[in-house]
Amino acid sequence: VAVDPNDADHAFVGSWGNGLLEYRKDGGVNRYTEANSSLLPINSIPGYIIVGGVGFDDDGNLWTVAGGNTNAISVMKKDGTWQNFVIPEIAVSGYGLYNMTVDDFGQKWFIARSGSSVGEGLCVFKEQDLSNPNNASFRRLTDDAGNGALPHIFVRSVAKDKDGSIWIGCDKGVAVIYN
Repeated sequence: VAVDPNDADHAFVGSWGNGLLEYRKDGGVNRYTEANSSLLPINSIPGYIIVGGVGFDDDGNLWTVAGGNTNAISVMKKDGTWQNFVIPEIAVSGYGLYNMTVDDFGQKWFIARSGSSVGEGLCVFKEQDLSNPNNASFRRLTDDAGNGALPHIFVRSVAKDKDGSIWIGCDKGVAVIYN
């Protein structure tokens, strides 16, 4: 769930199979699918879009992560247009992707899992240009030394605190990435 930072009565909800839902105070407004956005379904089931995370950046753009395809990251820009981005690590295209958090530097953090009980680490994505889906940086942090050294590869939660630090809850402990 992401509440519009400029309108507390406006929110977006990711769904398991039905894309992205938009709500206003008086009820549902829109359902976004591959027909009216850049969201894509998982590779094996046409029309089945799993939006596992949503979040606004400081510019008012809404970011989503929808696993199961190579263009899993999408943004609905302030002007209502959509753009998706390729995740360069091909293995991640098959994972479930969850819990989008946008930090103070515009980086998008999200959890990767293969199945419900197999953790695949924490991903961080940063586009350089909203109009160029091929100009971005991506990294998947794991429990390996030199590659994040998380307490465990199964990440349960990620959040940004008031100081801008990223808190990562894992099966075997907590990690903090300070700004």
